Amino acid sequence: MAGDAALGNGNAGIVIEGGSTHTLIEENLVSGNSNIGIHLKDAGTHFNLIRCNRIGCDAAGTAAIPNVNFGIALFNGPCHNVIGRENIIAFNGKTGVLVDGAGSLTGTIGNTITRNAIFANGSEGIRNFRGGNSELTPPLLTGVSATEVSGTTVAGQIVEVFADENGQGKVFLGSTVADFSGDFTLALSTPPTLPQITATAADYMGSTSAFSIPMATAIRPGTAEHETPNRYRLRQNYPNPFNPVTHLQYELPRAGDVLVAIYDRSGRLLRRLVDCHQPAGIYLIQWNATDDNGTPAAAGLYFCTLRAGRFEQRIKVTLVR
Repeated sequence: MAGDAALGNGNAGIVIEGGSTHTLIEENLVSGNSNIGIHLKDAGTHFNLIRCNRIGCDAAGTAAIPNVNFGIALFNGPCHNVIGRENIIAFNGKTGVLVDGAGSLTGTIGNTITRNAIFANGSEGIRNFRGGNSELTPPLLTGVSATEVSGTTVAGQIVEVFADENGQGKVFLGSTVADFSGDFTLALSTPPTLPQITATAADYMGSTSAFSIPMATAIRPGTAEHETPNRYRLRQNYPNPFNPVTHLQYELPRAGDVLVAIYDRSGRLLRRLVDCHQPAGIYLIQWNATDDNGTPAAAGLYFCTLRAGRFEQRIKVTLVR
């Protein structure tokens, strides 16, 4: 069979339940089901491994054959299961991976979601709900460049970094460990080619967080002469006014240290969007109306500033709620 059309089951494609352990679910096409692709449930359903499956898509992993609600769902107590490596979990109607902690005295914790391609799902890529995976806080990204991604989380947590088009995790870029201060940096072997970077964190029990708030990447570094801008410029954001996300484009005629930051009306620094060395090129980034700690900003007037070498330009941006 070609694996390019739905022959779904009534509720779930694969169900692991009743305390089943050490089950391997590998190299299946689990798509087109009326509720869930793969369903793990019940206390005692531990130490199962789900890897190299296509869930919500065709066999090639490129076309949508969605499960109506969830790609993978864990309910009522499964613990210490591993989802990864190399599953493609995409196009599902709601969440790619749902970890629901309700209905179990022991919780639904220690479930590791690692090195998958999770993208284009209807809501979140990963959702930890009602105590699932201890509702582990995602990492906070603080910097993205062509050569590295940096951020902060809890000391000792394992951080995985991804590139995506819409805040999930389509392309795995690598992993690193947060230092004693909770800071982390991942060196990139090649510049990311998708417009957003996200990250997950995993604690000492193996519980994996949801994806972080995404940070935008350069969309077109200038490598050819005709692509390189001839002057510095920060264009007006769009939309403006905005809620909750606005886009900002800036142009660099030469490589150098770049700061793009948001300030409030009193001049207080609210958010560093870019603070790194960048090659010449045209860049598109976004601000999701939060400060450097992830706290939502109040409605009102803000200023976005581009500083590069001796150049500085400021524009007004308006947030509405």
